[in-house]
Amino acid sequence: MIINHNLGAMNANRNMGINASAANKSMEKLSSGLRINKAGDDAAGLAISEKMRGQIRGLDQSSANAQDGISMIQTAEGALSETTSIVQRLRELSVQSSSDTNNADDRVAVQKEVVQLKSEIDRIGNTTEFNTTKLIDGSIGAKMVGGTDNAAVISTQAGARTAGALTGAVAFNAGASKISSTTTGIDTTDQNITVDGAKIAFRVSKSELDAVAYDTTGAKFADLLQTKINDGISSYNSANDKTIGNVTVSAKGNNISITSGSTGATSGIAMTTAASGADNLWEIAGETAAVATLSNTGIEGKLTASGAANLSAVKATDTMNVNIDGKDIKVTMGTFGGQGLAAGADMTSANVAVKLAADINAGITAYNLTVPSDNKVDAVTVGVKDGAFVIQSGSTKATSTVKFDNSDAAKLIGVANQSSTTQGGGVDFQIGANAGQTMKITVSDMRTAALGIDKIDMSTKEGAQAATSLLDTALKSVSGQRADLGAFSNRLEHTIANLGTSSENLTSAESRIRDVDMAKEMSTFSKNNILNQAAQAMLAQANQQPQQVLALLR
Repeated sequence: MIINHNLGAMNANRNMGINASAANKSMEKLSSGLRINKAGDDAAGLAISEKMRGQIRGLDQSSANAQDGISMIQTAEGALSETTSIVQRLRELSVQSSSDTNNADDRVAVQKEVVQLKSEIDRIGNTTEFNTTKLIDGSIGAKMVGGTDNAAVISTQAGARTAGALTGAVAFNAGASKISSTTTGIDTTDQNITVDGAKIAFRVSKSELDAVAYDTTGAKFADLLQTKINDGISSYNSANDKTIGNVTVSAKGNNISITSGSTGATSGIAMTTAASGADNLWEIAGETAAVATLSNTGIEGKLTASGAANLSAVKATDTMNVNIDGKDIKVTMGTFGGQGLAAGADMTSANVAVKLAADINAGITAYNLTVPSDNKVDAVTVGVKDGAFVIQSGSTKATSTVKFDNSDAAKLIGVANQSSTTQGGGVDFQIGANAGQTMKITVSDMRTAALGIDKIDMSTKEGAQAATSLLDTALKSVSGQRADLGAFSNRLEHTIANLGTSSENLTSAESRIRDVDMAKEMSTFSKNNILNQAAQAMLAQANQQPQQVLALLR
């Protein structure tokens, strides 16, 4: 028996300390409700849990962002609702003023209201804002490149969009088929023409043709043809809930021209002519008598006089700098410069876009030869949109940018000081917890100039009739934009529902890692308390053991 070292007491004391520590940890977990209160509780679990918490908070904020996006969209759509009402009223006035039941004074009064209504459309466009961001003046949508996320710079206008058109020499009362040769069979014969991809059917009677046969200029025949085709378009739109624009038919220099009401690559006029014969309307209109498919599709632009002059002024020796994806590229205008471009030239068939791309990409190629492979710049593409050049990066990365300097060449092309980072291109809603998880929306310019109705004048019968067609196109544009906004809003509703579900599921997963199982931990706490009490009792017994040595001294 020894008394200098009470090993039993030491053992009991050590176990009591362990039990006390375990009880304290259980008490900490029970009082906080968390299984992990500090990194030492579960280092790996803490790292996973914090990552999940970041995702959860990001998802919750993204849901709030999406709701703010819906509010922005509703603000824009609400403004366009009133714009729609105004355009409808303008169209009503155009129909009213087209009737000769109104005299000149009546039409002047109508035009006064037209002026005020146009001003209100522009006021709505200029002042509709969300959190100080203007919504429908074109500033957040005009620079968007449809269908891509690449960084792009759009030049100032060098040209104007064009419409699909077909032109033929008028036969009238000469040639194999003429108005005087038509029979009553034409009264029950459907005439067909395809406008913007829609097959339009209409009929022209013999009596109607006879009534315009005396006009050898073709103007009366052109008016009749325009009326009949547009009546067919109206019937097609009503039956199919479409908004195909009215065509324009004109006669000049013994030619009949049929032009679509829309412009750009989606506009078009097409027809399949019938064989030669007395009732061949298209031969009378100057189209080929042989059975053939005739078509003309609008393109994205023809050079204006000023645009052609500016582009022609670019010299082959001119240089400009363009920063692409953060890399400075020197561009020499050897291919593009020195061209003699004419007003009205097709911006794509004249190869101006191809030549501009060749010069910029030549500069990129020269730059890439001087840098490591991971620093190389992707080639750009140059297209035409709405009569303007679109210089688009080859990279789809979120960090991709295109920026031009203020050189003379850049000024003439219309890209001076332009940067993709300030181009708008719609607005991005952050609808995910991580970088790049965004949704882009665009809103076009909804003011009178952009809608093509800024110059409508109903003070004359002819002006009122022309205004009706223009207002139909404007109504199509406004309705189309409202439909887009409605689609964006519906998508965001689904986004919010998805974000809520994801947040809930991640919260559940994070809870299983971070939160304590109260029932299980209470059992552990009770066990540790009992063990602690037992250790205390054993320590008391061990402390009494050395006193037994006194019995040996008696």
